[in-house]
Amino acid sequence: MKIKYKLVTKYLYFIGLFIFALSICFKSGIAPYNVNIFDSSSFIYIARLMQNGLTPYIDAFDHKGPLLYLINYIGLGFGGQIGIWFYEVISMFISLLFCYKTGITLTNNRLISFITIFCSFSMLYIYLEGGNLTEEYALPFISISLYIFIKYFVSNKLIIKSFELIVLGVSLGAVLMLRPNMIAIWIVYISTIIIKLLSEKQYKYLIVSLIYLLLGVLLVIIPFILYLLKNHAFSAFIEQYLIFNFKYSSANGLGSVLYAILVFSSTNLFKISLLIFILLILRAKKYNKIIIYSGFAFLIVNVLLITISGRIYNHYGMILIPGFIIPISYLFQQIRINVIAKYSIVVQVIILLVVVSTITNYQLINFVHSYREIATRVEQNKPGGKSELAQFIESNTTVDDLIIVFGIRADIYLESNRYSASKYFYQYPIGLVDEKIANEFIEDIKNYTPIIIVDSKNHFDKTDKMAVFLKQYTSHNYNKFNIDGLNVFLRMIK
Repeated sequence: MKIKYKLVTKYLYFIGLFIFALSICFKSGIAPYNVNIFDSSSFIYIARLMQNGLTPYIDAFDHKGPLLYLINYIGLGFGGQIGIWFYEVISMFISLLFCYKTGITLTNNRLISFITIFCSFSMLYIYLEGGNLTEEYALPFISISLYIFIKYFVSNKLIIKSFELIVLGVSLGAVLMLRPNMIAIWIVYISTIIIKLLSEKQYKYLIVSLIYLLLGVLLVIIPFILYLLKNHAFSAFIEQYLIFNFKYSSANGLGSVLYAILVFSSTNLFKISLLIFILLILRAKKYNKIIIYSGFAFLIVNVLLITISGRIYNHYGMILIPGFIIPISYLFQQIRINVIAKYSIVVQVIILLVVVSTITNYQLINFVHSYREIATRVEQNKPGGKSELAQFIESNTTVDDLIIVFGIRADIYLESNRYSASKYFYQYPIGLVDEKIANEFIEDIKNYTPIIIVDSKNHFDKTDKMAVFLKQYTSHNYNKFNIDGLNVFLRMIK
């Protein structure tokens, strides 16, 4: 009977994790009945180009890694945007599951681990920002790796299994093919293991471990390199993914970086985690020192890497979440041992609700609201209808005609089933970071004369060279319309 109870409880927690994953993913821009006007529409646009035999980096500029486009390409092949959303749900569930397993490894308590996961991942109600993003797809690889690393340190075994080392390498390779500044966990924990093995003079095992790790990385990276070489896109990939990203990261000064660090470290969850780590370090004799010190380093290196560009986008914060698992697990373990056990069940529930709400910046409320939003969405965004803008574009162009959406609104291309007259299908901020991009975009407009130009956010009022050129360019031979609140320019037929 006791075994049956434990089994039922185990599966109930899994069901709870899956429901939580669904709740988070219903906030995504590609969720059923939602409207996708977020960054993810850019990645779906590139995936659609791939379906038509075109190549990322050559036929469309973007500075994300190729794995992101592959995920969207595969998802589109399995039911369109809903196929991508199904992958998103599975990805989120895997992230929750392995962080949950990490919590159990640390505390040996399923309830504490579940509460920890809820507190940590509730920040996604702020950080998700439309979903289908590199950070979101990096989370399962980071979560799996965190579980393997923590299990290794808790068990205090000499070795990590060869299969797990390959998994760690595959996870690292996958994240490198998404965005390279999300690898804090491998920087910290691999460095920690190297120092540990060197101090123990386990030189042979260290070399073998690094070989297995490298094998895992190569298993992911080599197929992408071969694909890029075959499609003559490798040099463009290097230019956009590495060189441009370096420019993008260094465009802002130290002041912007410090301010970004301040913003991402100002949440209750981050501040409480930092405080707990400091307290644990001061009392390190009672705990596993390696887990405490490396966990603290992971949290700090993580926030430094995600803020390296000095830009503040909420979705960067997703990568911080696995770093909260260690301190919040220890927090609830101490609350259970030293506080809750002394009070009645009613008081216990009240204490938990107050602590959870404080840690999560009251995101518990958003958990309830997300289900209300689903009902509202179903009522307001019934499938089948197209926006007035998409209908206007379709009625004034053919499938072969090229258009330009000036700004960052790739969803307009998707809804109208039209393609961009330039590989730079979005222009901000990339055209401001690299003047060469702005010049090439202007030349594309001159060469391909788009039938329709959409100003997606009053960008024509800006003073950069792209905006100034387009404002002047559309003043001749284009008729101006205002559709769905946007200025739309239709080329005159001579």
